[in-house]
Amino acid sequence: MWYLYRSGGNEKIHVDVRVISATNKNIPEEIKKATFREDLYYRLNTFSVQVPTLCDRKEDILYLIKYFLQTKRKQNKAPKFMSKEAMIWLSNFSYSGNIRQLSNVIERLLMLSDGNVILLEDAKQALEGEISRDKIHSPLEKVNRETVLETLAKHGFNKRLAAQELNVGRNTLYRYIDKFGLHEPAARA
Repeated sequence: MWYLYRSGGNEKIHVDVRVISATNKNIPEEIKKATFREDLYYRLNTFSVQVPTLCDRKEDILYLIKYFLQTKRKQNKAPKFMSKEAMIWLSNFSYSGNIRQLSNVIERLLMLSDGNVILLEDAKQALEGEISRDKIHSPLEKVNRETVLETLAKHGFNKRLAAQELNVGRNTLYRYIDKFGLHEPAARA
């Protein structure tokens, strides 16, 4: 049982408290490095929930995009919609900033895009400064990844049409898709 005293008072007041906290740090590692107190960890750690990063659950990105678009559209009272190509483009980006970064990207899109439909070009522009932080190793890979992704998005992930436009065989296209992690977002019912 927890209790406290009012400032200047001597009456004991009982309180029932739950502390919920989140961090992107590995607390057991921080304890080993002596940057987090072990006694505090055991006092707070009644129940832990490990949530994988957004990069590790790419299948959720499309649904989060739809959710944020709907929520922010209601807040701004702006009837904006997103093209399928833009959604596919955004869902294949690695959001190192997790859900907060994705939410900010959607908000930026709503503010900066003209008209009622957010297009692929709008999505590219919104991520312009952030693409360099994506998990791409060389400038050539970045160009190839962006070209393949843009072509796939343009054709609604129709691999036959995308391979024809890129002038590569479908097996080559599948290797690019696997190499760059460019998988079509799965639709949930």
